[in-house]
Amino acid sequence: MMLRKLLAWLVGIAVFLALGMALTWAGSAFGVPSSIDLDGPTTITHGSGRYSYDEDTESSETLYGLVTGALSIIVGLWAGRAIYARSWRAGFSERGLLTLWAWIMALAILAALSVLTYLAFRSFHGRTASYARMFIELGSAAGIAWACYQWWKNRVSRLTHGTTSGR
Repeated sequence: MMLRKLLAWLVGIAVFLALGMALTWAGSAFGVPSSIDLDGPTTITHGSGRYSYDEDTESSETLYGLVTGALSIIVGLWAGRAIYARSWRAGFSERGLLTLWAWIMALAILAALSVLTYLAFRSFHGRTASYARMFIELGSAAGIAWACYQWWKNRVSRLTHGTTSGR
């Protein structure tokens, strides 16, 4: 039992690292970085007023880096659970499995859209282009979240009511 738990942890971490590196490499192959090097320490002020704080950083994550990191974590967790449960279903209930798939779909679609958005705005510089890209990325994230939630809600409703036919 203890050996299986250790193996599950090791496989989960290995899958997380391998997928994270593969997605970083794939993004670099398309010219989309996971993080942007700021050429030395840069002070960034977060917030305003008395609740603001300064952070010294040397790099900044892109949306692609954040999304692929989250996707790697979720797939790594699934892999570890699958090894521990000795099942592709990873010991999830039907509802839990649908939730896992909804997250994976949402993050995969958002990763693809972040690549397209980055490539579309790559040649534009300045504050207006930066805000336009952020607006598009936030709108995409909200739309994808809503669509995947609707997909999940419909599947859970069918599961709860016992219907298996498509709509």
